[in-house]
Amino acid sequence: MRTDNAWLRLLLPESDEAPQLACLATPDHHWRLRRCALERLQALLTATRPAPRAAIDQPSAYQRYRLDLLLRLLDARRANPVASTRDLAATVVFPGRRFARAIAWTTSPERRQVHRLLRAAEALVAGGYRQLLHATSSKA
Repeated sequence: MRTDNAWLRLLLPESDEAPQLACLATPDHHWRLRRCALERLQALLTATRPAPRAAIDQPSAYQRYRLDLLLRLLDARRANPVASTRDLAATVVFPGRRFARAIAWTTSPERRQVHRLLRAAEALVAGGYRQLLHATSSKA
């Protein structure tokens, strides 16, 4: 189901009858996020205007920027697997910046940052994307 700019996922039993809906939410460390989703569902079912999206319900501007950067870095690495981290830095992370001398690149903090970003991106692909839920559910 789509409401405003958010999607709600519902699991409904296969049946020709109108379903009787019951909502279960586990009061665990994702409770606040689950509650936001239930409030959106209630607004949709009762045809009322949903409450404004809570900060917990969406990533921060920095989180969006970082995730976008990680995805662009992964795309660049997958498009050209032999690209050096120096090339990735100049095209994706620090566009337009040139690292002319090899010794300057080898000892630069930018090189270490690109390595950290690549590790973070690969960790997300390897299953760490589930941590995105943890990151948003711990927001105040």
